[in-house]
Amino acid sequence: MPPAILKGWIDRVLRPEVAYRSSKGDQGEGVPVGLLKAKAAIVFNTTNTPDERERKIFGDPLEALWKKCVFDLCGVRKVHRRTFAVVVTSIPHSAPRGWPRCAQRWNNSSQTRMTQPTKIQSSKNK
Repeated sequence: MPPAILKGWIDRVLRPEVAYRSSKGDQGEGVPVGLLKAKAAIVFNTTNTPDERERKIFGDPLEALWKKCVFDLCGVRKVHRRTFAVVVTSIPHSAPRGWPRCAQRWNNSSQTRMTQPTKIQSSKNK
C-alpha cells in the first residue's frame, strides 16, 4: 500500500473522465475504461527492503499496485518500474543523483527493462 500522500496524489491526478470512465450504465462497480493515451508509464520508487526479500516475503506488491491497480485501469498497458534500494543505509548524496541518470538512460534506450532494483551506495560499503 502506498503512503497516504501518494494515494491522495493518485486520486487527484488520475480523475474519473480524465484517466478513466465507467461503462454506460455502470455505477462504479464494474471495470473502468481507460482514457489515457500514453503508450507506457515509468515509475521510480525507493524501498528499505532488499529486492530478494521483497519478492520472496511480500511478492513485490508495488509491481502489482502500479501495473494492475493504477495504470492498467487507465489504459496504460506498458509499465516500467525502477526501484532504488536500500535507502535507509545509503549515503545521503548517492540516491538523488542516481534517479535522473537512470531516467535518462531509460529514455535513451527503449530496450531497457526496468524491473531490476538499483542498489544505492551504502554507508556500510565504504
